[in-house]
Amino acid sequence: MVSGAEPFGIRSRNKVTYHVLWETELCHLHYGWFGSAHHDKWEVPSKVKILNLTTFSPWACDNKLCFCIQHFLFPISRPIFEPVTRNEAIGKLENYCAYQERCEQEVRDKMAKLTVPTEMHAEIFQYLREQGFLDDGRFAKTYAGSKLRLKKWGKIKISQALKMKGIREPHIGNALKALDWNDYYDAIRKLLAQKDKLLKDTDSYTRQHKLAQFVISKGFEPNLVWEVMKEEAKD
Repeated sequence: MVSGAEPFGIRSRNKVTYHVLWETELCHLHYGWFGSAHHDKWEVPSKVKILNLTTFSPWACDNKLCFCIQHFLFPISRPIFEPVTRNEAIGKLENYCAYQERCEQEVRDKMAKLTVPTEMHAEIFQYLREQGFLDDGRFAKTYAGSKLRLKKWGKIKISQALKMKGIREPHIGNALKALDWNDYYDAIRKLLAQKDKLLKDTDSYTRQHKLAQFVISKGFEPNLVWEVMKEEAKD
């Protein structure tokens, strides 16, 4: 820290997250955006006191595009950023997990957003698992079933989405096996009927190709899609 440097804090209108900036020092800003924690570094120019910064350009952070809406720099006499305690963190995370099924990656992001100290993470994860609040296998099955019923997603798309959430292959495999085959076939038929009503092509080959491509784009296996289409054609 530069001797004699004047401390500054950063405050966001819609977040209560504070950090101390020191003039001429490379500082870390920590924000939680769209449910994830993102980090970036900003350098406060030497001999320049920025009291009002109303525009931050979009920047790439953790492979996501983040936007700072409006932040203000204001003089403070002491650091006002305080990490949450263990009990506070557990209480908030219990409510977070009780609201709906969560995976470990979502809880990890939530802990970063709550500024839970890293040394507490392992203990809190163990507690949440033991108390039944957190189970990636259960999450995967719930997620897969809901995406099939509500979004009409096929196994390929569901699998990709679960991988993006950090779910391990064994849990993904079990979740896909647990899907009801009647619901799975029914989803394909509904998608075919939905798309068929929108097509204006009169050529049979073109219609069949577009129907198949539409359902396949939802994550259903190509061979299965064509098989269902053949069965529907017979009826």
